[in-house]
Amino acid sequence: MLKQGIIKAFKLFLRSEMPRPLQWLLETAVETKLRNSVPINDYSRAHREVAETLATEIAKVLGFRDHIDSSFYQRRFERDFARLSRRRYAVGTNSGTAALELSLKAFGIGPGDEVITVPNSYIASSLCISNTGATPVFVDIDPASYNMDPAGIAKAVTAKTKAILPVYLYGQMADMPAIEGIARSQGLKVIVDACQAYGAELAGRGSGAFGDAVCYSFSTPKTLGGLGNGGIIVTDDREAARLVRELRDPESNSPRLSDSRRTPAFLDPIQIAFIQAKMPHITRWIEARRKVAARFKQDFGALDLVMPAEAPGAKHAYYNFPVLSGSRDGLRTHLHRQGIRTGIHYTPLIHLTPCFSHLGYQEGDFPVSEKVEKSTLSLPISPFLRESEIDRIVASVKEYFR
Repeated sequence: MLKQGIIKAFKLFLRSEMPRPLQWLLETAVETKLRNSVPINDYSRAHREVAETLATEIAKVLGFRDHIDSSFYQRRFERDFARLSRRRYAVGTNSGTAALELSLKAFGIGPGDEVITVPNSYIASSLCISNTGATPVFVDIDPASYNMDPAGIAKAVTAKTKAILPVYLYGQMADMPAIEGIARSQGLKVIVDACQAYGAELAGRGSGAFGDAVCYSFSTPKTLGGLGNGGIIVTDDREAARLVRELRDPESNSPRLSDSRRTPAFLDPIQIAFIQAKMPHITRWIEARRKVAARFKQDFGALDLVMPAEAPGAKHAYYNFPVLSGSRDGLRTHLHRQGIRTGIHYTPLIHLTPCFSHLGYQEGDFPVSEKVEKSTLSLPISPFLRESEIDRIVASVKEYFR
């Protein structure tokens, strides 16, 4: 009865139908518990670290006289981002999803086409394909990196295939030399979802180095995040960059924008201010993530856990630190009771979601992805974790396995 009463109260709280005194008490209890927990991310810590630079950038935005000042600010940021990515062009968008969708459209992907991708990702990786009218075609993942397995691509190619969309999951780049080799042999475009991997490297090349276009997200928790949402595309293709600008431009009623039925997707200047303030720190923050990952690998080495593997020649950015456990749910419950917040990324797998049920995929079609999905738990790995919090995570995980 008590449990049912708590559930009913929480439902009322979510619908804002709970009496205000009770709602206040529940909000206070939840906030207190969250404040005392070890967070997956703590945005305030990042913002305190860049407060002075951030104030300067926001002052610039507040000082804009008109849209021309805003446009110059955005264009300067895009040029700087392209240069840092060692690509010729960069075009900002309002989200990583929009960056992917507009890139596909710019390369002519649309109704009747197929795009090869993976089922173990945030669903936006496939929605960006279906939103163009094209069809996502899934292939399984490599069991070590959790990224696209190049071995499955050849079998998935048909006469309708126009592009490959690999996802750099958890902060590690896919096997891009192999994927690009297949794409060239089949005449396919490569549009990369690098939303989780800013700061990663492969064979000494950054995450923006491979593919016809590479798309990033500036969602707040990303390795390089704004405040809310945002995204960007980097490419060496001049015409593709032009078309993306035309499609995302909110001030244009060009035939292409009108025909695309695309909601304008401009990158807001306030997001640029946050990104500009954080960019000088990103290398140090990635190293801090890697340091936490190294600590976990050392301390958890003797436990019944599978930890993320770093591919040969790769530099993992550790956007997430996923561990695989046969008792994932028990471990998660234990850690939550210890005040340690965790995540499950991603469930359900995209090919088993209702919105893609019409594609006819069934459970068992992608055994590696499905095995990983059932046992994955993401531990906190923010660059702003305190040593006491890292010690607390390590001790709690070890306690569970004892």
